[in-house]
Amino acid sequence: MVHTPQTVMLLINDPQFREGLKLLLEDMHFSVISSGSYLELEKILHTYTVAPALLIFPLILNNGKQSLGFVRELRDRFNSCIPVILLRTDITVHQHQMTDPNLTVLPEQIKPKALRQKINEIFNKRQTT
Repeated sequence: MVHTPQTVMLLINDPQFREGLKLLLEDMHFSVISSGSYLELEKILHTYTVAPALLIFPLILNNGKQSLGFVRELRDRFNSCIPVILLRTDITVHQHQMTDPNLTVLPEQIKPKALRQKINEIFNKRQTT
């Protein structure tokens, strides 16, 4: 469980799925910035000066582009190697996951308990490094 308030940026198109993830993250004591669109999140980000603790995005953004470019942009903007969970519709391991230790690719249909466990693993790893 996360003991200090940290912010997670959540970009999920499906409103029900997004709300479910938001509730799960808030239950884990995260502050959540959630959006259903890339453009909306971009507008929100202009007011932020502190790097989020975690990004949860779909592999493909709703503008049709891969989210990896957006992830790189955010990491550069905040000068931080922000951990990322990318959700994809199939469960194949993505090539970038093998080369970026702060990138996790998970199936979009992941169960809440498994997602909670993965988030805890990410933060436990960050605390030990």
